[in-house]
Amino acid sequence: MDEILTGILSQVPAWSYQVIALLLPLTITTGMILILWKFHTGVRWYADTVARENRLPKVMAELQAAREEAAREKSVAWKLLATISNARACLDCLHHLEQENAELPEAMVKVAGLIQRVVEACATDVKRRPGELHRCGLWFESQGYLFLQFGSSGFSPEYLPNHGSEGRRLKVEQSIAGNCFRRQTAIKVDDVEEDPDFVKNEGSTSDYSAMLCVPVTIGFTPYGVLTVDGLCPLQQEDLQISRLYATIIEGALAYLIDIWGENDVSTEKAFPGLSLSKRQQKKIEERAQAARKAGCELARHLAMG
Repeated sequence: MDEILTGILSQVPAWSYQVIALLLPLTITTGMILILWKFHTGVRWYADTVARENRLPKVMAELQAAREEAAREKSVAWKLLATISNARACLDCLHHLEQENAELPEAMVKVAGLIQRVVEACATDVKRRPGELHRCGLWFESQGYLFLQFGSSGFSPEYLPNHGSEGRRLKVEQSIAGNCFRRQTAIKVDDVEEDPDFVKNEGSTSDYSAMLCVPVTIGFTPYGVLTVDGLCPLQQEDLQISRLYATIIEGALAYLIDIWGENDVSTEKAFPGLSLSKRQQKKIEERAQAARKAGCELARHLAMG
């Protein structure tokens, strides 16, 4: 075997050894480069795979957040649809009142029924999910206090005026609703205990912690405040819903003021239990008198405002 190999090698030219000496390192180097390139490609593939796996929880979290936002938007849409339906029913009722030309006593009863219906509808429409129990109240100002005159089913019976009792009252200068009345601007409070105007009712056992307040005015004359109490923070759309129902209440009160002006009766008879201040009574009398003198729809509109 050795002789065979020796014979073969003896036939190989001398220059071939030099070529082999040159090609061998080049071949080894090329092989190493190919191996390193394959290794680098494998490492990058592994890194990309790991990165994709690491991004998966983030993508899933973003997907879940998008689903929750879509569900919330859908809930808001259904809420607003219900609000539009209820508000339309209340507006139809108000329109029918204006068309009936009822006498004052009958108009007073129907307006009171309409306001109670609006208060109940407002308490229902601000719900975020089934089972939530909010309450809505309409407060009228008199002599530095806000008196609760209409309330949804969430209020205790002793809070409402009955059997000679004045019911629940709040100081205009020391309450969240009073702050709304003073500033004549809507207020949204997520936690009433953190509000500087909040004064706890020692006799209350309710768990309401959030609040919305919307002023009730006719023209430039403030009359009271519409409040919504919630067990959890209320949303911006709830504030807009409350403003809508407050506007319907203002329309009902303006209609009653118009009837009062045409019948020329005392404020106490026209607004029993509404506790109007002397300033409000004077304002109503002045505008109603102007309406009677003018005897036209435009002047009556000014009397209502």
